[in-house]
Amino acid sequence: MKRSELKTKTVAELKAEARSLGLVGYSSLRRDELVDLLVRSTAPPRKRKPARGGKAPDRTRRAAGTPRKAAAKSTAKRAPTKKSTSKAESRAKVISKRAKPRTAAKPKARAKRAAPRSKVVSKLEDRLLSPRTRRAFSLKHANSSQQRVTAAKYYIGAEDSPELDEAFVLPQGYGEDAITLMVRDPYWLYAYWELTEERGRELKDILGEDEFVTSRLVLRVYDITGTDVSAPIEHYDIDVSSEARNWYVNVLRVERDYSVDIGVIAPDGSFIVIARSNRVSLPPIGPSSVIDEEWVTVDALGHIYQQAKESPKSESSGWGHGGGKR
Repeated sequence: MKRSELKTKTVAELKAEARSLGLVGYSSLRRDELVDLLVRSTAPPRKRKPARGGKAPDRTRRAAGTPRKAAAKSTAKRAPTKKSTSKAESRAKVISKRAKPRTAAKPKARAKRAAPRSKVVSKLEDRLLSPRTRRAFSLKHANSSQQRVTAAKYYIGAEDSPELDEAFVLPQGYGEDAITLMVRDPYWLYAYWELTEERGRELKDILGEDEFVTSRLVLRVYDITGTDVSAPIEHYDIDVSSEARNWYVNVLRVERDYSVDIGVIAPDGSFIVIARSNRVSLPPIGPSSVIDEEWVTVDALGHIYQQAKESPKSESSGWGHGGGKR
């Protein structure tokens, strides 16, 4: 194609022409670039004219005034000559190369493969962490190593563990009629107790068989704030099972003092005490109302020292009062 004909066509026509010729990479080219591409692709290949006598032209450089034969001799001296090898010799060389045993790995390469992972991680940390973070890590490692050295000075070895008695079994009870009261939170108490069989037989003898069966086992909760169990502010009863050994008690009034009796209420309404608990105080609800004192300033402390110097010396000795001469 001629350049003049291609210049009269539009960009779309030029791209269609390039597509028909099977060219690639023309979609992003401009108009002039497309014209150049089509001209180059459709131009006929140039044929080289052979030299006289059918030989290729001599492209050996020679100095001005130097005859052609002399230049050829000089280039022949400079050019290395290759020894002609037969097919058998080349095949023997290939076989010898294949049969050559593998040499041992170089020490440097083996050392590189055996590099510990910690060094690799440290190199990675050096690249990823900032100088400040690296300094903090180094201080931490130094402190931990120093602590281990200090602790090793006082290490006397592991102590022998005591021999365990495998036949020991924790007893279900201790043979005492007792009840213990504990504080769970500002709204709840926790009581646990133990009742012996001997006490049950005594109650049967006191109440009788029929009345003992119809009696109720209860926890009697006393509000003893500012007083004691002998004169409680109020009390209330909680029925419990005869097989129970502990109970959670929800109090009626918070921030008070409580005590609990475990006993039996007979059919006639009388209450027989089996055991009495300790006294507990519920904690306050919310933050404490106690406010810490203010810190003494330096000026106020100097004023206190000045007053202590100016005040007359007391006859007391030591801390507190009443330590005078005897």
